[in-house]
Amino acid sequence: MSDSDHRVYINCHTHGRRPGAMICQHILSDNAPGREFVETSSDPEDLRGWCDLCEARFEEEGDLTAGFVDFCGAKLICDEHYKLFRSQLPAHEKR
Repeated sequence: MSDSDHRVYINCHTHGRRPGAMICQHILSDNAPGREFVETSSDPEDLRGWCDLCEARFEEEGDLTAGFVDFCGAKLICDEHYKLFRSQLPAHEKR
C-alpha cells in the first residue's frame, strides 16, 4: 500500500510504520476478559472494531452519538495489534 491510498499510518513502537486501525477502550483495557470482538466494517482495508458492550450501546443509541463515542473511547492502534486483539477474543454473533 502507498501513502496515497488515504489510509492513516502510525508509527507503532513494536511494528514500525503501519496502517492504523480503530479499537474500543474496553478491548485495550484489562476489562476485556469475557468480551466478544465486533468487526464494524466488512471492508478489509477499514479496520475498526469494538467489544460486545459497545455493540449493545451502539444498537441502543442507534448511531454514533456523543454518548456512544464517549462510551467506546476509540483508540488508534496499528493493524498488526488490531489483528492480535481480534484473534484473542471470540467473534460476536448478532442475536
